Amino acid sequence: MKLFGVLPEEDFQALSNSTSELIKEIGEINFIIVGASGFLGRWISTYFTYMQKHKEFAGTLSLVLRDGTNISELRNMTQSTLHRVIQIDAIRPESFSHFNLERVVIIFAASSTSSTTLKGDETSSQATSLAEKIISLLPERHITFIHLSSGGIYESGARQLLGIPRNYEVQSRCKNSYLNEKIAIENWSRKQNESGRLISRNPRLFSFYGPGLQLDRHFAIGEFINRARAGMPIQIRGNPKNMRSYLYPTDAIWQLLLQCQLKKPSYEQIGSAIPMTILEAGQAIAKNYNVSVEILGDHSLEIDNYVPLDVPREPEKSFDLGIKLWSRWLNNTSISHLFN
Repeated sequence: MKLFGVLPEEDFQALSNSTSELIKEIGEINFIIVGASGFLGRWISTYFTYMQKHKEFAGTLSLVLRDGTNISELRNMTQSTLHRVIQIDAIRPESFSHFNLERVVIIFAASSTSSTTLKGDETSSQATSLAEKIISLLPERHITFIHLSSGGIYESGARQLLGIPRNYEVQSRCKNSYLNEKIAIENWSRKQNESGRLISRNPRLFSFYGPGLQLDRHFAIGEFINRARAGMPIQIRGNPKNMRSYLYPTDAIWQLLLQCQLKKPSYEQIGSAIPMTILEAGQAIAKNYNVSVEILGDHSLEIDNYVPLDVPREPEKSFDLGIKLWSRWLNNTSISHLFN
């Protein structure tokens, strides 16, 4: 499998074709990707680097993250002066001196909750402080702030539904530091929007799968892949009929580009329009690896769905194909160890 950076090049070739119309409006503006080394952050950063290298994106690209060495592969992919990697502790007004036109799009994919010693209020404050710092250092421009929020912030009753509408009630705060951070940034960005300082958008993200997703984060799909790769049966501990919305990263980027346009997007959630049961996902992975599926215990009354209603009804990469690509990528020992 040929790679661009550390991700499959064939995915970016296909994505370049599918986003050719979407990129026309935003192809010359300033993009700032905050949290550029996370799962989706790296995919987004690599996509824009690919488009920049192939002369399909003529804007500036600023990749902001804690440690620039975490995306060292992207530093060497383009020699463009419009491409810059910026460490959070080194952000200065001159960090954005390479900007061109007036419009700026900030994709805020950062999370401070990897610091497990911090309590919820502290992590929320860190994230909003970082967003505030970046905004304050930018010259006077037309700013769109896109915060990659989470479908997990909805009230718990949402998990009893077959699909969660975008206007479902949101928690005011919770015990989970990551979700508290998402709630805090949503609230902060809305206030900035109301003041006229920027345009804020808070698309809520659901479930993903594919190259780059770390397998040790206690996601069911990561556990399924881990067991299958080891030749062990896939084990389902919850209700096998519970629904999920698994979206391949290239489809997530396509949906995210809709959020970057000047026109307010019709959608406020990012996820698959083709939900599947946990059992169906397990069976697809088991088939790919030629292992069996085991259902442990009777959990038929435990309803825990996680499916968005407000997503585009556009063609998506099939789950079976996505699993095959992920499997091929994981077999590339030169890079997969970085994500396991």
